[in-house]
Parts: sequence; structure tokens; C-alpha cells
Amino acid sequence: MYGGIAVISPGLQPVLYWKDVTPAMHWWITDEQMEAAYGKPVDPAYWEANNSNLIVTQHSRRILDSGIQIYLSVGDEDSMLFTGPVEHFHQILLEHGIKHEYHVVHGGDHFGRIMYLTIPEQLEFLGRVVNPPGPDPQMQEFREVIAPAKKKFGLE
Repeated sequence: MYGGIAVISPGLQPVLYWKDVTPAMHWWITDEQMEAAYGKPVDPAYWEANNSNLIVTQHSRRILDSGIQIYLSVGDEDSMLFTGPVEHFHQILLEHGIKHEYHVVHGGDHFGRIMYLTIPEQLEFLGRVVNPPGPDPQMQEFREVIAPAKKKFGLE
């Protein structure tokens, strides 16, 4: 249904399972808001079914097969403390071979300047999703030049 997704500073917890969530991991959302979203008390199975980290872990093949393209950014001074959790999500994507663009914006906070810096990048990214640029002819020549050395070392 979707060809690409672009997110800035998503509110993630750096865990797979509800049992590992601590109150400090969602300090920015009230208990009432958590219960409104995930049940009262929080339904662990429902929370896990909607946890981006676990979705990628359990459904990486489907994500890869879908061809969806992902853009992810976060500021290195995120006042909501999302830098670490977003980095964790980036590592999960890498671990499962899911290609994506990941940007840590130096001096970026949760909103403000980071929006002006990343929204144009996100729009360019989504434009490339809709209208892919095709192969880079200069890189094709380069790949042909290095192919014998890569083959020699079994790096194909």
C-alpha cells in the first residue's frame, strides 16, 4: 500500500517486549494515555503487536519483500530523549538487512530547527520513492573496475 515512510524523532522504547518497558522509557506519555492506547491495564500482546522494534524483528522478510523505503531521523540533542531509542531501531533495521536512510542531526532537538533541516530531505526522499533516479552510470563503470578484485577475495 505504501512505497515509503519518513519519520522524525519517533517515540519508541528500546525494547522488544512489554515486560522490559520501564516507566522512564515512556515518561513523556501519561499512564492514562498509555491505557487509552493499549488497554487498562496495558495489554502486553497488543503493545507488542504495535511495537515497531518487534514488528521489524518478526516480520523482516515481509518488510523486505514489500520494498518499502524508510527514512529515519533524530536530533542528537532530542529533549524527549529519543536519540537512543531511535538509534536502537536503526540497529534493528540494519540487523535484519532492511535498507533505510538514517540521519542524526547534529544540534537537532525534538522539533524546531530539526524540522526545517529534515522536512526538505524527507520530501526529496519520498520523491525518489515515487520517481526512482535509476542506476548511476559513473558507479556502474566503477563497479566493473572493482569486480575482479572483489571476486578474487570472494566478496561478490
